[in-house]
Amino acid sequence: MKIKLVLIFYCLAMFIPLCIVPSHVQALEKNGLLASPVSGQVGMYSYRVKDLLGYTKIDNRGREVKKIVIQRDAQGRIVKKTHFDHNGQVKLEIIYRFDSRDRLVKKIKQTSQGHPLKINQYSYNVRKNMCTHVTLDGYKTLLKTHYYYFNQNGERIRKTTYNAENQLIRTQLYIFDGSGRRIKDYTLSSEGSISKITQYQYDGKGDMKWIQYFDKNFKLKGKSLISMGNSQRPEKKNRFDATGELKYSIRYDY
Repeated sequence: MKIKLVLIFYCLAMFIPLCIVPSHVQALEKNGLLASPVSGQVGMYSYRVKDLLGYTKIDNRGREVKKIVIQRDAQGRIVKKTHFDHNGQVKLEIIYRFDSRDRLVKKIKQTSQGHPLKINQYSYNVRKNMCTHVTLDGYKTLLKTHYYYFNQNGERIRKTTYNAENQLIRTQLYIFDGSGRRIKDYTLSSEGSISKITQYQYDGKGDMKWIQYFDKNFKLKGKSLISMGNSQRPEKKNRFDATGELKYSIRYDY
């Protein structure tokens, strides 16, 4: 049954072509705030709200272990993220660069001295949709290439990742419900078998509430609880292990 499920999802995603998608739809950031779609903007998630100033990681003892400060330009675009360690020292910086069409074309991860550690370059097709993402090391040696695919609603439904030898190493499938809410992610190995699953649950208002993480055997590995503030913006994300013990929290600063 598991194998059949994988093949069904994989085959469906393989044959859905690149479609028109708003130019602001970008790859989700690892530590970004993933929340429910903003009304009227398909594919736009509210973690990209213009007034988000950064976020702070707090361990299960209440200690701040990492802080990220966001810097924006006059158009409200994120142009720099500065990562601070628990002592308040700059650990690294991420620089964002845009082209004349307001598209993200490069993201540079660098040391506090400005030495590149990793470079991400983004390219777009003739419809102005992001279609390729190349990852290089600090010496501009190719590490990985990612390809993105979208459905007719502008929702990203598939991402494939290849290594420097152009060998497929991972496929990610994104499942949405009839209301356009992202409800499940599947990560597949190069052979097409499931390696992990992420599941999203929403409250009665349509705001994302829980994120659950499962391994390849559908065993729960952990979960995250998103708390909303009075202004209906995500305020905190608590990460728990499989037993329900708090591992850390992410506090979002506005």
